Amino acid sequence: MSWLRDPEGQEQQKLTVTYRLLRRFNRSLMSVWFRELEIVDNENLPHDGGIIFVSWHPSGLIDPMLLHAALPGRLSILAKHTLFDLPIIGRMIRAGGGLPIYRLGDSDNLKLAKSKNGKMLENAGQEIANGGRLLLFPEGRTHTESGVSKAKTGAARI
Repeated sequence: MSWLRDPEGQEQQKLTVTYRLLRRFNRSLMSVWFRELEIVDNENLPHDGGIIFVSWHPSGLIDPMLLHAALPGRLSILAKHTLFDLPIIGRMIRAGGGLPIYRLGDSDNLKLAKSKNGKMLENAGQEIANGGRLLLFPEGRTHTESGVSKAKTGAARI
């Protein structure tokens, strides 16, 4: 299986050793999990400038791991804040450039969660403006239904 190369130059310098090791781990795992992976129209991905990748999220950890392995450049991935508290998963999310999103249903303090989300969305928007790459799943959760769930507004707000 061949993977897309990361952009050269300044973008490449942002890839820490931990990030590269996690990406190598994800690529190895995805090569075992999927026999073949085809990335279509990758020539249309800009080499510089900010990008927001928005994806469907039916499969728990497989979705972010696959996209982390497949998409070029350093990604910042939005993930629910409770995942950051898990010993192994939390470390992997942080190493992979994770940003916590405070889902209102997971919070006891709605005002604080909204405040933290507003700040996080502002920071994510600034990261995109500075040429960063952001991955988010607008459904806000994994699911077992065959269709797409109703999307949240975060991608549009960024």
